[in-house]
Amino acid sequence: MIPNSDRQIELPAPFPDPQLYNETLEEGFRNFPERKVNYRKYKASQRGLTLEYLPIRMDIENVSRCNYRCAMCQVSEWPKLKRADDMSLEDYKALLESQIGLIEIKLQGMGEPLMGKCYAEMIYYARNKHIWVRSTTNGSLLHLGDNYKRVIDADICELQVSFDGATPETYESIRMGGKFRAVARNCDLLNQYARDSGRTRTRMWV
Repeated sequence: MIPNSDRQIELPAPFPDPQLYNETLEEGFRNFPERKVNYRKYKASQRGLTLEYLPIRMDIENVSRCNYRCAMCQVSEWPKLKRADDMSLEDYKALLESQIGLIEIKLQGMGEPLMGKCYAEMIYYARNKHIWVRSTTNGSLLHLGDNYKRVIDADICELQVSFDGATPETYESIRMGGKFRAVARNCDLLNQYARDSGRTRTRMWV
């Protein structure tokens, strides 16, 4: 909870449901036996051992642009405020299809992932392949088009909301372009919908 002059603002819970990770792993092994064999070799960690599929974990940047100009971030210094075009859903699917060994992805890089047109669809596609999906958002766009519902409904495993500062003054001096109370309201929406859906998927990232 963050103290506020008006009320107590509830932020994402500290940890997602750990049981979901093991369930996702086992479902993936049942549906993709090659993934299980590959993962067992990985866990053996023998020097010189050759795995059929690498990597087993991957960071995927669906967008490199952002609607914030944070004090600590280099995005605002890039030409045209991005370093690449947005990833298409077709390219994303092709990437996952070529990486049978994946057990986990982080769907976010330097940009704000909710600026991508097919973010929820990307989450859903990976979850249908029994891949653990986590991501980080600045939380500013969760209310638009019911994004907070779409992300949870896509069955994301872990969504971290970056929230730097316990007061509007501190937050807005770091997260330039952000509005403290608007993001706090979005966190309320996200957490309430996750609870109503019976899913523990949100956490705070500071």
